[in-house]
Amino acid sequence: MQTRKTIIAAALVWMAGLLGIILFQDVFAGSLLGAVLGILMVIVTLAATYFMVDGMLMLKQQSEEQQD
Repeated sequence: MQTRKTIIAAALVWMAGLLGIILFQDVFAGSLLGAVLGILMVIVTLAATYFMVDGMLMLKQQSEEQQD
């Protein structure tokens, strides 16, 4: 159950990260602050994507082990 909560949280962070990247590019397009915040949001989004994919693969592996 804890793994599924982690996957859901990672998915929410991923979606928020994408929306944040769009917001920062629109609002702060010409400033250094916008570039820095955009890069930070990309890093957070990539980390959340990793945790989300890793969690899904772990759930798939657990279900395959239970079937055997």
